[in-house]
Amino acid sequence: NFDYEERVVADPDYQFDRSPYTAQIAAIDSILAQYMPIVECGAMDPDELLPEFSAALKAAGSDEISEANRTQNDAYLASKSE
Repeated sequence: NFDYEERVVADPDYQFDRSPYTAQIAAIDSILAQYMPIVECGAMDPDELLPEFSAALKAAGSDEISEANRTQNDAYLASKSE
């Protein structure tokens, strides 16, 4: 499964609340299962495959999840500094 906490989150206590995004996460997991074997073994030309793969992830909500993660992380960090 995709690491929705993104590698840039430095605080190990931070946990992304995935519950509002279950449909998007399921769609992204399905896309990853479809594309990753092709990507990993180099079965297609990356110049053709990667734009299609990226567009599928975006259509499934990857940008929304990424933005929500940033927002939640910012709120978490702000609450720790109070």
